[in-house]
Amino acid sequence: MRTAVRPDPHQDTYFVSLNDLLVGLLFIFIVLLMTYSMIFQDSVERLERQLTERVDMRTELLERIKAKLVGAGFDAEVVADEGVLRLPEGVLFAPGQAILGDRARGALTIIADALRSELPCFGAKRQLQYCGRNSGAILEAVYIEGHTDDVAINNQQFRSNWELSSARAIATYNQLVKAQPTLKALPNATGSAALLGASAYADTRRVAKSEHPTAADRQRNRRVDFRFLLSPPSHVEINAAARNAAK
Repeated sequence: MRTAVRPDPHQDTYFVSLNDLLVGLLFIFIVLLMTYSMIFQDSVERLERQLTERVDMRTELLERIKAKLVGAGFDAEVVADEGVLRLPEGVLFAPGQAILGDRARGALTIIADALRSELPCFGAKRQLQYCGRNSGAILEAVYIEGHTDDVAINNQQFRSNWELSSARAIATYNQLVKAQPTLKALPNATGSAALLGASAYADTRRVAKSEHPTAADRQRNRRVDFRFLLSPPSHVEINAAARNAAK
């Protein structure tokens, strides 16, 4: 005869206890996950507010410079979401040229003076006693951009639109630092590089993007842009946001 196996009275209790332990651990994991998710969300919201504040400060800066230009009789446009102060071609250069006339130098003197007084409040070497609340170490770079239309140029002076746009950007940069030499050495927000620079794009960044551009479209595309690039949040700012969110 086979001997019947008697069930262990403790076996069911063991599995029930193990199941309770796993459920408890899962509950703790879910609670921790929710807690860290809320902390992460709060950190993201804090950083988003900081970024919004930086965009607002940059826009106010651009509007102040524009106001000085317009007050002196020069055309200027602010493209807030791109951080751009835009000068139409007629303000600085004649079509197909990269030579600055007296009126153009007058406009750049206004910009140079404004940048000299404003930019130190947005770079690494801020002097708080001279900077208002609507400023901060927020700028990574300020690029002077040369742009042309889509009509190819090829002459003894310029072999392509790239050369023309480069010459315009460089001429603008040189005139600014000539008017205010200290601009050349201003540091960016991290102090790792010079703030002011020059770049060129020929006709690759058109503002009038018609497939069949008119004369008015081409005139809009011929321009010099001052692009103010925001510095990303530093590790210190990110860590500070995380600590504040965890409190």
